Amino acid sequence: MRKYSVLLLVLAAVLALNSLAFAEVGPDWWPPKPSEPNRELNKMHDPRPHDPERLVGKVSVKGNVGPYAAIFLKDTEIDLDWTGYEEEFSEGTAVFDIKANTKVGLKVEFKALSNGTDKIKTEVDVFQKKLTYGWWEDPWTRILDAEANRSYVGNDSRDYVQGKEHREYKMTVKGTLGDIHQQAEGDYSTTVTLTIYKK
Repeated sequence: MRKYSVLLLVLAAVLALNSLAFAEVGPDWWPPKPSEPNRELNKMHDPRPHDPERLVGKVSVKGNVGPYAAIFLKDTEIDLDWTGYEEEFSEGTAVFDIKANTKVGLKVEFKALSNGTDKIKTEVDVFQKKLTYGWWEDPWTRILDAEANRSYVGNDSRDYVQGKEHREYKMTVKGTLGDIHQQAEGDYSTTVTLTIYKK
């Protein structure tokens, strides 16, 4: 019986050694090791113990946003049409948005509708959509109006039209004929220039 006990003990020892020989070694990062403090930082000593802030540097960062605004045209063309009788008028509308991060003014510049020789009395009105309004009231407020018969016209908003916001506008262009013989049949055109600027 004692022989078997010794034999069993030897067999158990051999099996244990074999299992260690065939054991799979895990990766270097497993199991995770406890993090060590930064020894380099801990070893640093300020030569001036009375001034410990010399181990820390702080950088102040400041930024500046410049004034900016942009016009976004929803309509780039207005078509007017006349039959040709005296003092007849035709009117069209273009809608646009202004987005700004500062107070801006608005300038309108145009010449009278012309075919190169004859001119048609031209009126331009600019309206700003109210931020809030009831169903019973007109949502548009006139902010600019100008008229050109034979001369170049530039009209400016007297005060800023908006601040840091996104607003909607509409521009109405009206052409009124004179007497029948005062303008020849055919095509007439003009360009209306809208300019925003910092107030």
